[in-house]
Amino acid sequence: YFDLAVAGPLFSYSDHACRAAQALAAAEKEEWFFWAPGWVLDDPEAPEAVEVEELARFFKNPCRYLLQARLGIFLDEDGTRVPEREPLVLDARERRWVGERMLRAALAGEDRAAVCLALRASGVLPARERGLAEIEAIEPDVDAIAAAARQVTGGEPLGSVSLECDLGPVRVAGVLDRIGSRGRVVAVYWLLGGPWELRAWIEHLLWNAASSEERARRETYLFGRDLKGGVAQARFREVENARDLLRDLVELFRAGRRSPLRFLPRAAREYAACWHRDALSGSAVRDSRALAAAQRELRRLEYGRGEAADPYVRQVFGDRDLAGRWLSAGPQDPADCGGARGLSFPEVARRVFVPLLEHREEL
Repeated sequence: YFDLAVAGPLFSYSDHACRAAQALAAAEKEEWFFWAPGWVLDDPEAPEAVEVEELARFFKNPCRYLLQARLGIFLDEDGTRVPEREPLVLDARERRWVGERMLRAALAGEDRAAVCLALRASGVLPARERGLAEIEAIEPDVDAIAAAARQVTGGEPLGSVSLECDLGPVRVAGVLDRIGSRGRVVAVYWLLGGPWELRAWIEHLLWNAASSEERARRETYLFGRDLKGGVAQARFREVENARDLLRDLVELFRAGRRSPLRFLPRAAREYAACWHRDALSGSAVRDSRALAAAQRELRRLEYGRGEAADPYVRQVFGDRDLAGRWLSAGPQDPADCGGARGLSFPEVARRVFVPLLEHREEL
């Protein structure tokens, strides 16, 4: 039908569509990789002081950090595009944004009516009754999470503290908020166990590692939503070797400033969680099962795209079956497309998430 060399009763009304179909059916060409094997950036201006905010931003997406912070490359992402139609309902991301804003206001004691007016004026909510219906659907979870967080604090006022930890070549500093006598409270309108917990863990390490004369209870309480619509709670216990663990994350950060780090938080957590469970049970095949779990997570579609489809990840590592190729490649394999040498995905995942899982307990 689409063979232009053969004359017949059937034809295509679109020559350019015909040629496009033929190109798609042709043999695949060799994939071009942005980051060549062995390419390592010089880092003469490696920071001597790192803010905990920057450290958390790096581990959220090392490829995005590398391209933006080191090379000044900013890719067009779907979240920056103005929608062509007026929204009638909130999508999952917008619902989380609205819920997060309402939760922060509830924890700060702000007037709910004023917050709702600000949300309606922001343009995120649908117009009129539909917007009010969205707020009413979010309110029960917001009130439940806020109430659970207040039970831990006992109603006492929470403060902020400025911390700094000297790790030798690098100092890590930051300001942590919502700290009381029983510990720190982190409440979000997200599912418990999501990537946001990694940021809370990095801040928790800084809090435990920084020297201080006062010895408050250094535990972090986490509050979020569970899959069934209720409130989920967890806690990070005090960490005795916090300086060593924080130093290890800084070493990964310094390596990731020079070449791409094989790390995606959702897939890495799936790998580490499976590996950790099997390690506790004494299983001898934990690595293969853990890699399979990470591959499933990489290929899982979320909001129309998975972690492997992130534009910065695709720009650095290519866009052909990253899950099957990247996770199975050794640290010196050319298929890794020039990632940080000597640092395989399993090693980085264990170094980042296994200590988190060892000090985390659900309440």
